[in-house]
Amino acid sequence: ARILEQGNPTALYHHPQHPYTALLLAKSNILNATQSAVLGLPSSHTLAIHQEHILVTAAAESIYSILEIRFRGFYHELIVGNADIRLHAIHVAPLPLLQGTKVHIAISHYTSFSAAL
Repeated sequence: ARILEQGNPTALYHHPQHPYTALLLAKSNILNATQSAVLGLPSSHTLAIHQEHILVTAAAESIYSILEIRFRGFYHELIVGNADIRLHAIHVAPLPLLQGTKVHIAISHYTSFSAAL
C-alpha cells in the first residue's frame, strides 16, 4: 500500500490529484480519453466527473437515456448513457424522469489528470 494523496479533505474532494482519490471520496465517474471524446470533453488524459456535476434533462432526440434509477433516500442515483458510455449522476429534486427516458447530459465541472498517472 502507498499514500497517493494527503491533505485537507475539502481540497482533496474538490481538487483530487489522482483518479483513485476522486473515486474514493466522491464516487466520481472516471473516464479515459476515448470516453471523454464521446461526451465532447477535450482531454487526452484521464478525467473524473463527480456525480453531482452531471445535469440530466429530458431530450427526445438524444443518443443517451436513463439506463437505471436507484433510490438512495433523499436523492436518486441515475445511471445514464448508451452503448459507448455509462455515467452515474445524482438527482436531488423530485424525479420527473423514468427509466428509458432519452436525456441530455450536461457536465458542469470535471478534473483532468496528467498522463504520468
